[in-house]
Amino acid sequence: MNDSLVIKDVKTDLWNRIIDTYRTDGWKTEYEYDGFDKGIDHDFIRLSRNGEVLLFGWDNWFEGEIQCSDERRSEMEMRFNTSFKIGEPLHLKPEMIKAEHWFESRQKKTWWQFWK
Repeated sequence: MNDSLVIKDVKTDLWNRIIDTYRTDGWKTEYEYDGFDKGIDHDFIRLSRNGEVLLFGWDNWFEGEIQCSDERRSEMEMRFNTSFKIGEPLHLKPEMIKAEHWFESRQKKTWWQFWK
């Protein structure tokens, strides 16, 4: 899949089921947004396994997005018996992913390090 395109408009129930399924299959959570609005207004999860990364973005207005390879998308479509819509991201834009990385790096600091 073109890095600038993502799976779009994934209904919340399916989006959560896909994440749960991959975690059960041994994919590791590298990062999961845990702000006060997690699952209410916004969510972001990064899973990885054997060097492959799956990015999941969600909000309560536009549903979920998934960034993955074309091969993984095809596998997901077969596995979940669906066809995904592909398009430009709303959540998984490079600047949004960068913001999540910034937030993640701040979470690893203790409260007194954050104020430096």
